[in-house]
Amino acid sequence: MSSTAPDVRVVVAVDPERFTDAVKALREAGLVLDAEYPDIGSLTGRVAEDRLQGLEGIDGVEAVERDRTYELRPPDSPLQ
Repeated sequence: MSSTAPDVRVVVAVDPERFTDAVKALREAGLVLDAEYPDIGSLTGRVAEDRLQGLEGIDGVEAVERDRTYELRPPDSPLQ
């Protein structure tokens, strides 16, 4: 079943000892992987917003957070 909800970027913490199985289950749950870091148990990807909550219940997944971006203003720009 495909979702029409917008995608959100996520960072997922996974138990390194269960990384392979967790990645497989995350993909089956709709996660599209962007990068994998098995040595530290972390990965990044995109998932439909309405499937986000379901990722945390996957065996081996320790945490799921929305990816955050920050933009720093150049030092010489005026405050607004």
